[in-house]
Amino acid sequence: MAITTPLFNEIAGLVIDEVTDDVATDFSSLSSDSIIYDSVNKVIFKKDANGIRQNPFQAVASMQVVTSSATVTPNSTNDDGVDITAQAVNLTLAAPSGTPFNGQFLTIDIMDDSTTRTLTYNAIYVVADGVTLPTDTVAGKLLTIYLRFKNSVWMVTGTVNEA
Repeated sequence: MAITTPLFNEIAGLVIDEVTDDVATDFSSLSSDSIIYDSVNKVIFKKDANGIRQNPFQAVASMQVVTSSATVTPNSTNDDGVDITAQAVNLTLAAPSGTPFNGQFLTIDIMDDSTTRTLTYNAIYVVADGVTLPTDTVAGKLLTIYLRFKNSVWMVTGTVNEA
């Protein structure tokens, strides 16, 4: 594997290296918290303390699926989102587990069981200017919450209720 000089010098605090050959990629020589762009296969990898993730900036690659629970703890290491499919009790969103990186996105989809459910949040969820955290679901409508991790908090960048 050939690694060239950084492709971009410091994008949002990340240095991106470029892989320039089409062989089985061995990232063992790279330091943790590396971003690698495979220009042959057009794929991005992120190496961190938890291993290597392909396409770490993909919108939603892996979803944690929960039918219903009084408390849901998103997993920021293994999943890019949570899909709550039939929430039948009031819900508390706990602080995500795992080791998130600055700039990481997380999406939470909440569908209730056609009954309005109260929502509460861990203090790690903070809102961006102009965004309001919903305090309950709309019966029978999908609620999506968009989050971005930065400096030890999950910033709520937007929320959308199904029409």
